Amino acid sequence: MTRLFVVVLALASCTPQVTPLAVVGGTGVGLGREPYFTGLTKPTDLRFVGDGRALAAQQKGTVVRLGDGKNKTVLDLRGRVGCCGERGC
Repeated sequence: MTRLFVVVLALASCTPQVTPLAVVGGTGVGLGREPYFTGLTKPTDLRFVGDGRALAAQQKGTVVRLGDGKNKTVLDLRGRVGCCGERGC
């Protein structure tokens, strides 16, 4: 199994470079990069709740509701989250 993995990995590294679609078509595909949500500090998880809003868990121990241009902390667990060193913040 390990030998098969090494062979597959070696073959995958030999594939030619892929040209981006924007260069192939010459005109691009009309995609851009814009932030969807802002104001987060070290987000660790993001879940959409279905009504256009989302919940974001942050490393420091807060859960923030995002949407409508406003961020609101809905759960604060900072007193119960291990911080410092290798355990969080």
